[in-house]
Formats: sequence, C-alpha cells, structure tokens
Amino acid sequence: MFSIVPSKAVILISIFIFCLTLAKISRAADGPQAPVGLRCEYLADPLGIDVKQPRFFWVLEHSERGQKQSAYQILVSTQPACDKPDLWDSGKVNSSESTQIVYQGKPLGSGRSYFWRVRYWDQAGKEGPYSEVASFETGLFFREDWKGSWIGVANQLRKEFPVNGRVVRARAYICGMGYYELRLNGRKVGSNVLDPAWTTHDKRVLYVAYDVTNLVQPGANAVAVILGKGWYK
Repeated sequence: MFSIVPSKAVILISIFIFCLTLAKISRAADGPQAPVGLRCEYLADPLGIDVKQPRFFWVLEHSERGQKQSAYQILVSTQPACDKPDLWDSGKVNSSESTQIVYQGKPLGSGRSYFWRVRYWDQAGKEGPYSEVASFETGLFFREDWKGSWIGVANQLRKEFPVNGRVVRARAYICGMGYYELRLNGRKVGSNVLDPAWTTHDKRVLYVAYDVTNLVQPGANAVAVILGKGWYK
C-alpha cells in the first residue's frame, strides 16, 4: 500500500516556499520604479530632430496606486552609457510634470547622437532608480550643413561611391519635391512609403533622416533613388 501524504506535504511546502519568494520580490520592488516610455519630441529614439531644445516625456511606474511625481532629474550625455552627463544634469527639479520638459543643457550640434535617462521622486519624497537609456539624434540645423545640391531630371538616379575602412556610423538625409524611394546596395532604405509628407513646396520642403550604418559596406557601394511626381506636379 502506498501513502500519498508525503507527496501532499512536499507540494504544500513547495507552494509555501514559492509564495515566500514572491513576497520577497514584491517587497524589494516597493516604491517608485524606473520610468518607462521615454520619448523625445513625441518619438521613441528619434532620428533627425531639428529642434535645438527638444522636449522630453516619460511614463511613471510605482508599486502603489494613487502615487505621483514630486521631483525629477534628467541626465543627457554624448556617451551611450549616459553615466557622465557632459551635456546636461538638471539636478533635482521639484515638479510633477513628466511631459514637455524642455532641454536646458549645452548647445546641441547638427547630425549628432545623444543619450538620456531620467529618475523621479514620489509624493513621499522617495527616490526611484534611473530609467533605461534612451537616445535622440539631431537633424541638420543650418543651411550650410547640407553638402549636396538639387539633382534629378530622370525618375531613376544611381551613383556609385567607395568606402575605405570599417563603417562605424552612416546617415542619409534626403529631401524630395515629390515622392521617392531610396535604395542602398540594392536594399530599400527605411520602412516609410510616400515620403516626404505634403507641404506647400514654394514655402517649405521636408527632409527625412535614415540610419544606413548596416547598409553601407567597406569597398564599393551604390545608392539609387526612384522618383515620383507626387504633389509637386
């Protein structure tokens, strides 16, 4: 005859231990959590921000209901780890605002990558951990930043160019009076369609920035553009 009592005891003990473990984890996570949903100019890790003082946004996380922010601190750096805020350390700012926080650090350069993170204090003054590092990249602020010129008579353009050495960072900035599709080494650049967005072309023409680091290769490369009339005609 077999007894099932020991088996029940083992199951009960296992469940009890598991519950204690969850309780310890829950207690360790009490209080303000790291902010999430970090955005710059309403976008997550955007490219081509053409605002010299961009705005920051984040979403609060807390183990308790009904909590709110009483202060925040933002760090902005040129380094991906963002452990040395060489551009801006806001310090502890007493505010409940977590949207539309305007950058107040050193001047930003054109076509540069920047990294930021934020933490906050809850209504009881308890300090939370920093968020994961987010990024943003500036566009071309000044007319002289554009090194290219207007081109295009036919609806298909192609040009070959060499690259010497390993590619660390590559960006493409393209401005079109009509719709276009950009290709690099035979692959479509980006996931957008019908770029650029509509504008009154005699007053304003938009450009789009692309990260093409993974598309540019050492040695020979070819860039091509297929042009459409779009709203221009």
